[in-house]
Amino acid sequence: MTDAFAEYAEAERLAVENIGKDKAERLGLYWWDSAGLDYSASNKNDLIRFHDQMQDGRFTVNISLMGELSNKELWMLETAGRIVFEFGKTIGKPTAARDAVTRAMYQWKIVASHFDLRNSILEIGPGSGYLGLMAMLAGHDYKAIERASGFYHYQRELWNFAARHIIKGKATHIPWWRLADEQAFEPVGVATINHAICEIHPDGLHTMFSFLRRSTFTVVIEDVGLQKTPKQTALDTIKSAGWHISSFPNDVHICRREPRRDIETIFNEIEGAQ
Repeated sequence: MTDAFAEYAEAERLAVENIGKDKAERLGLYWWDSAGLDYSASNKNDLIRFHDQMQDGRFTVNISLMGELSNKELWMLETAGRIVFEFGKTIGKPTAARDAVTRAMYQWKIVASHFDLRNSILEIGPGSGYLGLMAMLAGHDYKAIERASGFYHYQRELWNFAARHIIKGKATHIPWWRLADEQAFEPVGVATINHAICEIHPDGLHTMFSFLRRSTFTVVIEDVGLQKTPKQTALDTIKSAGWHISSFPNDVHICRREPRRDIETIFNEIEGAQ
């Protein structure tokens, strides 16, 4: 039986050796690495640390942010919660991950309003991977790039487990080191990066968004993450890669390849034409 953990670790080691340590650091979890945080996993027993992570204590806030759910969205939320609960049993943490699963539904509602429903989705930094679960339950193909090996393995195990349930779409992992290769970014309907852009080195962020211009017209950002890099610096870095950004309440930012007229301009044009 193949040891997926050892196999991944060796592939990652060779990739870092190939692209160089400095570039790998800038493309990866630069600030996490600087703080000495351990986000690795060497076997399935380690995965318990990555269950329902990054959204601690936000359940009530998430319910408010989600607003009214359609019948399909409510089914997706309940099904995702049940799948995560059953998967949690296999790693010794039988919870429905209510904090992160409800946040994933909130993110799904934002993402789903910004892409052609026939196309696939790319997420950079999926964390526990619950947004991907939502996308697959909705019937979409989903691609993920994950830098933290622990989260990568958690996602892999979760999605393999979920494939035995009511899943219509499929998930594909793109190794994080392919961020150094523009061919990694094949066309997708929309890309999303949540709770992360301020935790990525500005050089890596610029490289990432330069490549993303070749694969999608829209990138959705729900929360910029811990501001290791100031938010305005991160947003300016994205703009310097050729993107136009519209910012909304609750730290939501929509990045587009082409500028979009604001509502005031539209009405000024209507009235000016009379």
